[in-house]
Amino acid sequence: MGNTLMKQNEEPVNESENEAHSLVKVFISEDKLSASINLASVKAPGECSVDDVMNALTKAGVKQGIKMDKIEEALNIFPNMDSVAVASGKEETNGEDGRFQYHFRTEILNKPKLLSDGSVDYKNMELFEQVKEGQLIAEYISATQGEIGFTVMGNLLFPKRGKDLPPIRGKGFSVSEDRKQYFSNITGVIELKDGRINIENCYIINKDVDTETGNIDFDGDVYIMGEVKSGFMVKATGHIMIDGHVEAAKIMAGKSILLKRGMQGIGGGFLHAKETISGLFFESVTIIAKQSVNANYLLNCNIDTQDTVVVSGSRGVIIGGMTKANKGITCHNLGNPVEKTTKLFVGVTQDQMDEYQNLGKQIAKIESEVALFTDGLDKIERAKSLTDQVITMKKKLNQAMSIKIKELNKLNKKHDELLVLINESSNSCVIVQGIVYPGVEVTIDSYIYKNIDSFRSVTFLRRGTDVVPEGIE
Repeated sequence: MGNTLMKQNEEPVNESENEAHSLVKVFISEDKLSASINLASVKAPGECSVDDVMNALTKAGVKQGIKMDKIEEALNIFPNMDSVAVASGKEETNGEDGRFQYHFRTEILNKPKLLSDGSVDYKNMELFEQVKEGQLIAEYISATQGEIGFTVMGNLLFPKRGKDLPPIRGKGFSVSEDRKQYFSNITGVIELKDGRINIENCYIINKDVDTETGNIDFDGDVYIMGEVKSGFMVKATGHIMIDGHVEAAKIMAGKSILLKRGMQGIGGGFLHAKETISGLFFESVTIIAKQSVNANYLLNCNIDTQDTVVVSGSRGVIIGGMTKANKGITCHNLGNPVEKTTKLFVGVTQDQMDEYQNLGKQIAKIESEVALFTDGLDKIERAKSLTDQVITMKKKLNQAMSIKIKELNKLNKKHDELLVLINESSNSCVIVQGIVYPGVEVTIDSYIYKNIDSFRSVTFLRRGTDVVPEGIE
């Protein structure tokens, strides 16, 4: 019958001396958003009217949200001891914050997918999202005011207005007059990072890189749909993504490199990236990367990365060459049955430790020089008179100190980066999920393990001055 039990936090608010009014007990919720009546004292029909209920509600201060149909319902069920809600307020609805709706993929598939046959799919992996000139890339949905509420006592409940967001910052796009729509100014590669949108130039080559195209040197990203032939160079300040096969070429990127069909370097292949390098396979290639190197297999490659090397899938194998990764190496098989010499290195090199110590000495030397300059400037400031000669000296000291401070900041940054690398490489290991063959050499820091047996599922760890294989099956 739509009855509502009286809440524990509701209290009767009127009990008039008037006989009719005394039959109506009004209860108002603590939040003042509902009012109920109880007519249990009514003994016979007609003893209490709608007007009597309205008068009782008015005396209790109930002014808004009164529902006449609920009052009539209560009068029809007066013998019932339950209370009936006869007035309802409305909660305020706070406004929604402003938000951006993006019309491009803000996240892309930049990690390979493991296939059912145990290999890894680099064909569908991507490095960047492309947009066209004039394309709508984002829209701003403004913050809302919210909706006003009210109590049964007639008091208004004001909402909190949603917060608006500042305009998107970045480059390569323009904004409509109402500041609501964002359009790409160029055909290129778009990236959303730390709240900024950057659209960079992208050089798209829909054929092979060969004698027809010549070498490529581009300020931005490069996307090659064909192959890269032997002897040619591709250089870019951004990402480089190549759909076709790469021969003995040189590929250098300011960001990442992705070779969807791999590379046969024939001893002359060279890859260098300041971020990641990924590809289906690499044969006889020299690879230098600041971040991770990823592939299905590595054959006779020389690899140097400050991060990790991951050779994925049940067919993932490293054979021959020297694979160096400060933060660790993971593969399925390592070496081959003919005991091909295969060298791996993880951890911190002696050269890196020496560089870290030398940086510390250089920093201490420059700090002492800056202290001398500071002392000299303090003495000049305390001088009673400033002659032209002293003013000239002060200017030279300030210039020299500015140069030294810039040099000091640069050294401190490099020193801090090396410290992070050393710390993150302190527990590096080599994880082999399949078979390790004889002929494998594993070096952790400066300690070497030469493998003479075949075994399966092992992790090479450093224990004191020894490198030991653990978890052998």
